[in-house]
Amino acid sequence: MPDGLEQLNEAATQLKIDLVALVAATAIWANPKVHTSLCAQHASGAYFPRTRRYRTGDSETRGAFTDTDRLDGNNYANHAIRQAVGIPRAQLTNYHACHIWPQSCYDSRCHTVVANLVLLPSPLATLSDHHSQVIAALQYRAYKLFSWFPPNESAPRRPSHYPSNWREPEPFTPRIQASLNARHLEYLERF
Repeated sequence: MPDGLEQLNEAATQLKIDLVALVAATAIWANPKVHTSLCAQHASGAYFPRTRRYRTGDSETRGAFTDTDRLDGNNYANHAIRQAVGIPRAQLTNYHACHIWPQSCYDSRCHTVVANLVLLPSPLATLSDHHSQVIAALQYRAYKLFSWFPPNESAPRRPSHYPSNWREPEPFTPRIQASLNARHLEYLERF
């Protein structure tokens, strides 16, 4: 039985397409100053502290609250990275918010941490969940930009297939600063 990931890797090799370099050229990153600012406001650096993805198999419901956390689909993470890059919504189409570290979305210390999020073009987004070389490259890139990794992980090492064509992070603008200030006030009012 064919395996889709194996088929993709074989075709990419035959066609001389470097999927990791393709991700590097198209990934949209927040400016490291956003993460620094969020860490100054809350120890975890989360854009929405105490928020994590709900687990469908554990009888959790999106939008509900546990004793400690608000349960989310990917809406809060999506909102966090889109605000953090500062690109108006109308100009940012066909991109998906992707978590850098697998399973980190279920940890409220990581789910909306900007250093754990990247925007990838929709057709490439699932590579961040399933393609080991893409995952390793994204983790190392995020670590180099933000000096961050999840509490239960180790600092990533530079992968041998690490591309050199990464898109630069978005500039830190007054629009982003205003968004961070508004988020901080909303957080103080709710928690």
